[in-house]
Amino acid sequence: MSTRVAVVGLGGIGQMQSDVFASEADSELVAAVDRNEAKRDAVASRLGCRTYASVDDMLANEQVDLVSVCTAGFEQGGAHLEPTMKALAAGAHVLVEKPVSNDIAEARTMVDEAKRQGLVLATNLNHRFVHPARRLKEWIDAGEIGEPLLVAFNLWVANPVDETPYFQLRELHSHSFDILRHFAGEIVELQAFVTKPTSRSSTWSSCSINLRFASGAVGSLHGSYDMTTSHPFERFEIAGSKGRAVLDNVYERLTLMRHDSEDTTVVQNPILGGIDGFYHSLRFRIRQLLDEIRTGAPISASGDDGLRALELIESAIASIQTGEVVACAPQT
Repeated sequence: MSTRVAVVGLGGIGQMQSDVFASEADSELVAAVDRNEAKRDAVASRLGCRTYASVDDMLANEQVDLVSVCTAGFEQGGAHLEPTMKALAAGAHVLVEKPVSNDIAEARTMVDEAKRQGLVLATNLNHRFVHPARRLKEWIDAGEIGEPLLVAFNLWVANPVDETPYFQLRELHSHSFDILRHFAGEIVELQAFVTKPTSRSSTWSSCSINLRFASGAVGSLHGSYDMTTSHPFERFEIAGSKGRAVLDNVYERLTLMRHDSEDTTVVQNPILGGIDGFYHSLRFRIRQLLDEIRTGAPISASGDDGLRALELIESAIASIQTGEVVACAPQT
């Protein structure tokens, strides 16, 4: 039986998610919610679903299994709490756009409520779901890298928003910390530095963060809103005692270099028939979630993962403010 889905928030991400849910064999888009009438009408015309101006109206009139929260709000996460809590109270699973929140306390409230209700709370951390990322995880788990020693992640894009000091950290780097944890394990210490061009007045738009992992590996995260996606913009690299692997631009190219061989193994995105943009990574993420809900499998990129990414972001902010190395091992 198809999962009945409602999408809340019809900005760019909400529009794409609506398209995905409407086209997947395992889901049925039954409703979309937005205060903007023109956006509602556009989705209704294109996809044939019912639309509502409020979450309350939608939940009063629809039986939904999953609500995807694509609202934005302050620092792109400030409007996630209310629709998430209402959906959970109605007995629906929730997929929440990253960042899960811009506020630690609100994020914990959402995670705790989902657990109390026995419902799924997942985070849209879509970068880990593409085929090259899956292959990389298989290689690491199979010991192809050996003991991890060095880890580096770069995420450089363009965003002119210049409103709050830590917008770049809170809005962008849920992806970064999720990828780092997914491939290299838990982060236990960090030290962060930030800068910005003279054209900006408020937002620290570029960062460099030193990392220590629970495994003993060390690494770095470099992020920026002062670059462009017209050129390579994302790169993950992990080096270990037996080999080194590099994942370029989310899905473009994955390379494995074993220390005992002069040959390399390359997974290249096909020119025809491969992934051709963000939309496809979103489709893979949603397809995985639908399968996990149907089968009862553990949730990948869970609410806990979204919360943990936010905890690391706030640790980075604390390091910037104090100039200190911050211990950030997860609380047990």
